[in-house]
Amino acid sequence: MTPALAAFVNARLDEDEAAAKAVEDNSAPWDGQWQPRERHALETFNGWVLAVSVPAGSDFRPGVVEHIARHDPARVLREIEGKRKRLALYLDAEKALAAALSAAPSQDDPATSHTRVRERISANRASGRFTALEMSVRLDAMAWSGHPDYKQEWAVP
Repeated sequence: MTPALAAFVNARLDEDEAAAKAVEDNSAPWDGQWQPRERHALETFNGWVLAVSVPAGSDFRPGVVEHIARHDPARVLREIEGKRKRLALYLDAEKALAAALSAAPSQDDPATSHTRVRERISANRASGRFTALEMSVRLDAMAWSGHPDYKQEWAVP
């Protein structure tokens, strides 16, 4: 599952990144960024406000402008960076698990019993780390569950 899932998530992140970078100027905050309270306010949360202005004559339904503003390309790029780091941790955990499992002695030699126990503990830790990261990447993939390349087997039960 790992190679296909990782490739799928990486491809979707590439697409999202390309779309965010295609915006002419993604360095300046979009109208709708959270700003200190002293700026013009529409929505307040913990001392911060969501600044939003709607063009005159706009026929957007309530909430649409806020939704668009919250998807500022700079924010999207930060989210992609975090997901890429999680994906890298997932792939590293898979390698660590494979190494831990291949290091375990296959025979029940009493002379290696302590080594076997340590290696099994190591394999169990690696397995737990891998499982947690795999679940996290599968949850990330859910964002693209409508994509034709998404496999239902990646869905989180």
